[in-house]
This record gives sequence, C-alpha cells and structure tokens, in this order.
Amino acid sequence: MNNVVENSQTGFFDCTADREFERQFNTIFPYLRLFLRKVSYQKLDLPTNPTLIFTENSTIKELSDKLLVEYGREVIFQRYTINTWLTITQSIHWTLKNQNKEASKLSCLNRDF
Repeated sequence: MNNVVENSQTGFFDCTADREFERQFNTIFPYLRLFLRKVSYQKLDLPTNPTLIFTENSTIKELSDKLLVEYGREVIFQRYTINTWLTITQSIHWTLKNQNKEASKLSCLNRDF
C-alpha cells in the first residue's frame, strides 16, 4: 500500500488511497478484482508508514487476512469467468498468480462461443 494516507481523525486509511490500491491490484491481476471495505467497528493503531507486502504467490486468504488484521479492511475478491465476475469463496487457498491464470483460461472460452 504505497502512498497510502492515514486519516488522523478516524485512524483509517483515506478512501482515495483504498481506491488507488484496488486500481493498482486490478492492473497487476487483470482477471481478478479486489474491493476494500473499512471495518467501521474496529479502530486499529495503524503504522505511520504502512507497507503491504505480498507477491503473486500469496494466496487470497493470506492477503485477505493481512488486510483485515493490519489495515482494518475486509476484502472481496472476484475472478472473471466466461463474461461475468464471480466472488471467490471456494478457492481462497490458490495463489493470486494461479487465480489470475485460471480466469484468463476461462475468459478465452468466452471468445470461442
């Protein structure tokens, strides 16, 4: 979460920073979408310089847990599948790379119809 701004009044990240993180994630993984939602009932002591480290080998579960615990954000992940976006629930232990690759394969099926 480079360039993420903390709102000192609420203790939560600025919404524009959340949207920018979503945009960057969605650019890196074009067949995946990520939506962040602030956990309003939870006020965390956020670091002054927040940094979120994850790789393409991180799983959906790992990234989701990290965003919740360290940044107070619930995450919804979606994967593109044959002309529609589906929320990822069953394959949360797959890596981001694998999720994106499988979605890419399925999107090719749509072109064949």
